[in-house]
Amino acid sequence: MLGWLSRFFGKENKKISEEEFEDDGPIHPKEPIPEFKYHPHPLDTITFEQKEPATCMCCNRFTQVYYEFPFESSLISDDDDFVICPNCIKNGEASKRYQGKFQNPDLCEKVSDPEKLDELCHRTPGYYAPEKAYWLAHCDDFCALVALIDDWCEIEEKGIEKEIEIDWVVNDNYEIKDIETLKEQLNYENDEPLYGYLFRCLHCGKHRLYVDFDNSDDED
Repeated sequence: MLGWLSRFFGKENKKISEEEFEDDGPIHPKEPIPEFKYHPHPLDTITFEQKEPATCMCCNRFTQVYYEFPFESSLISDDDDFVICPNCIKNGEASKRYQGKFQNPDLCEKVSDPEKLDELCHRTPGYYAPEKAYWLAHCDDFCALVALIDDWCEIEEKGIEKEIEIDWVVNDNYEIKDIETLKEQLNYENDEPLYGYLFRCLHCGKHRLYVDFDNSDDED
């Protein structure tokens, strides 16, 4: 996961144990944040910022932990300084006030209960993906996003490679034909690194992997 941080902050890549990452989380908040069922460690997934303290534009509360993107709303432009505290996400006030979504419902696998989709899109912080932030589901419920993955060896270290080998999803604009190709290309040293997102079923504990890519260089 810290390989991801190095993409943004230039930090050295280090390995983190599954117990440290998924149970306690390696990054501790500067202030208490509410629990998000579908996104239990939003600091670890670089979803919340902990830089300079800011004022939440929804509740006007001074906060040391805040959210900036992604958020889809016709009331918010790219020029707006969008800063939302975790509580205003959890209680739905931010989504309600700005008539927006933290997750695109068209980029979610299907579940039968509309309340679950509502919680995911309107009361759960989203995550950054260069192309498509796709949310996986299992056991008729959305999975929890538990880790960022930038190298297949991290899957092996967690001991879940057998699970992922039979259950991985790739952005449909990117062609990966088989698991061996995925293993080869999911490598931080790759010239065109893939972005991996590890999900875990809330009911049976099964792990699933979604993989995205950045084709911005191809568009130049």
